[in-house]
Amino acid sequence: NKRMMILSVMIMLAIISLLEVNQLYMMILLRFYLLLSVYYLNINRTMPTILYVSIILMFINPLLKDEILSLILPFSIFFMYKPQNKLICSTLYILSHLILPFFIEYDYYYHNFIIVVSAALFLFVPTFKRKPKLLSDDYKNITSRNKLIQRANTFASLFKQLTNIFQEANRDVNVGEFVGYVYEDVCLHCPSRDLCFYQDGSVSRLGKLINKGFKSKYNDEDLKYIKSNCISPDKFLNGINEYKESYEKIKRVNQENSHLKKDLFYEFSLLSEVFDNFSNSLEETPFGDDQLKEHLLGYQFNITYLYKHQISLDVYTLEIGLMDISGNEVVNELVPIIENYLNESLEVISIQDSMHHLGYTSIVLKHQQNYSLQFGIQQYSLEPLNCGDSFSAFHQDNLHYLALSDGMGQGKMAAAESKLTLEVLSKLILNGISLKDTIDSINALLKIKNRNDMFTTLDLCNINLANAKMKLIKYGANPSYHIRNGIVEKIATNSLPVGIVSKLKMSSYEMLLNNNDLIIMSSDGTGERFEQIINKNIKLFNRLHPQEISTLLMNQVLEENNLDDISIVVIKIVKAVEDLN
Repeated sequence: NKRMMILSVMIMLAIISLLEVNQLYMMILLRFYLLLSVYYLNINRTMPTILYVSIILMFINPLLKDEILSLILPFSIFFMYKPQNKLICSTLYILSHLILPFFIEYDYYYHNFIIVVSAALFLFVPTFKRKPKLLSDDYKNITSRNKLIQRANTFASLFKQLTNIFQEANRDVNVGEFVGYVYEDVCLHCPSRDLCFYQDGSVSRLGKLINKGFKSKYNDEDLKYIKSNCISPDKFLNGINEYKESYEKIKRVNQENSHLKKDLFYEFSLLSEVFDNFSNSLEETPFGDDQLKEHLLGYQFNITYLYKHQISLDVYTLEIGLMDISGNEVVNELVPIIENYLNESLEVISIQDSMHHLGYTSIVLKHQQNYSLQFGIQQYSLEPLNCGDSFSAFHQDNLHYLALSDGMGQGKMAAAESKLTLEVLSKLILNGISLKDTIDSINALLKIKNRNDMFTTLDLCNINLANAKMKLIKYGANPSYHIRNGIVEKIATNSLPVGIVSKLKMSSYEMLLNNNDLIIMSSDGTGERFEQIINKNIKLFNRLHPQEISTLLMNQVLEENNLDDISIVVIKIVKAVEDLN
């Protein structure tokens, strides 16, 4: 805007200086130009141009003093009032010239003509859509710093977590497994196995030689002993040589995996340090408490006050006092800017500009989600301190995520795998990474970390609290159940767990939920009769909280099965009270 104004003024002055221009037409066009500038850019931006043009005109012709005063004096009224449309602006512009006879030699025919014609040109020229107010660079830096710090801290934490993963030692190759393979092929059906393989309740020298054959070469004494004491020495030696290739191959893979982990550990350590330093440098710069107010000031809104009233966890109101603003500007400019900054939807409750507000407009905005969630979880663990299932609940804007992950097996390792899956999932999603990219990243991470010997399931429920739209995404997870008006719908997908194959096909189930709908998610420890247990107790669900439902289901599942870690999550969608009336 500044560049366009400077360029147009220079061109206008060049035309005035170089060409013989009719004064009447020049003043009409000049007033028309300034009127457009005041309306679309406001008087604060236009006044420097008016003064600059006035000085130049005085140098060109000192006799233009009255003409310059007839420009400056009427436009000063726009400091006191900002017109909301072109008709009001034209009317105000014409009426403001009533003061001119008191200050200059007023030629009624001449001045009335240029005033009315310039106003008519302005009034009938096509209306241009006003561009949204642009945030100045200074305020952009201030108001974005909080979000940047938060994201930098999250990524630093994530990279530290990844670094710890690659510090974990590789699982050693279990030579006992390969000893067992040779025993099954060579000794299991041998009639003298109890005499030569076992001796006095322990493994004989022949059994120990099988173990030695995988780790080192036989010497002449070992070979002589085998040929002297084994019924089938050739079969014995061939079996060891056959399985030794597999043993050595897995050992080499583990060594390569160890080198890969060391390289990745080094790279992730560097990235983690970079994010830590970046976050610390951001935190060193001070910034005020009232971030939203600063943000709006950066958009040139004349704010008198701004208060946030927290009614409940998800409901709050914003009370804002502003000068020189219309209802259209509130709806079309102010509210979208605040919503974009907060990443939340707002409802305009009231706009008041009566006399008792002392010249400012009082605005009340409210944020309230149309739906809320109730959920309950019950877990059973074979090991008291380490449940292989993990659960996570988090939200981003109107989207609420509930995720259940089941690590392979039980115990500490399974718990670590499922917990890692959900922690990385939540951190990436909360930092704006798409759901598909997030799951692909988790899959790649687990595949590198575990080399296909571990995997986890992922059961993800995503509910939009603005419209109650649900999305279910499953990777190797147990079926879920949707319950509405006493009717149970089973939701199952055929997909592999996370961390097995390089590329996962993302399949999802989507539907709109109604008030009091239930979603039940569970791990595979619930057993084959879980659906029957749900149908058996469905009449009790209406009067129970989701936590009570999960407890009821868990008690009945444990009566039939307790051989695995078990998790049951029950989710209920509830419509806002205001919308029910």
